[in-house]
Amino acid sequence: MPRMLAGRKSGPLFLTDRKARASVVRNDVDRATGRARLPYRRAAELFEAYTECFDDGPYTLHQLRHSRLTHARQEGRVDAGVDEAVGARVGA
Repeated sequence: MPRMLAGRKSGPLFLTDRKARASVVRNDVDRATGRARLPYRRAAELFEAYTECFDDGPYTLHQLRHSRLTHARQEGRVDAGVDEAVGARVGA
């Protein structure tokens, strides 16, 4: 899977085309662009559509989450708190 998250430290990954409304929760807004996080279902649709061109695609957001965790483990950066944050079972 391509390293889409390389260098990204925080904030939503999948963003709307427009600036977020003032009523959007601060954690759902990208600080650099002011755009809001896409709803999960729409982000999943777009991610699968844009990754179907890969030989082993399309990819799912579930695969993306687990690939992030795998890379972090390979680099020795994962502890139980991070496992829980990404929805993995601790000790699995």
